[in-house]
Amino acid sequence: MNSKFLPIYYLIAIGIFSGCMRNEEPDSQRIRNEQIDAINQYLIENNLEAQETQSGIFYRVLQSNENGRPIEANNIAALYYEIKKLDGTIIATVDSADNDPVLVQYGNDALVPVGLDMGLAIMKQGESYAFYLPSDFAYNTFSSGNLASQEVIIVEAYVDEVMTVAEYAQ
Repeated sequence: MNSKFLPIYYLIAIGIFSGCMRNEEPDSQRIRNEQIDAINQYLIENNLEAQETQSGIFYRVLQSNENGRPIEANNIAALYYEIKKLDGTIIATVDSADNDPVLVQYGNDALVPVGLDMGLAIMKQGESYAFYLPSDFAYNTFSSGNLASQEVIIVEAYVDEVMTVAEYAQ
């Protein structure tokens, strides 16, 4: 290869590579914006008001408990929840009528959808919240059964109990 053409090859390679990089970000941002629009439209159509966290999770307090124990790092939270699509199709349910609560250790990124794990940070024992999650905080590109890839979901969660690891071990 002639060394005088080497800088040209580098410039072409950099141009191709950066062109590919530019196409990915706007596409993911476009999807994210469409999902935020869908959440806002859902809230308007259902006459609901929701707050948005700095990370982009929308939530509504369904039942508050000022005296509830807050969930702190490494605490075990006992949860009941229902996960559904914006059209109301139920994806998963763990309710008190038929099931024991799901136990999760907060802060270990062990909970999917990750938006629920992030949402636990603002919940206390005895509280119930509805979280409206864009796909990057839900199941992202995973699809199965009633769940399509890039699906926006709603998670209604109730924190039944909060305990330390030591309390759980007893």
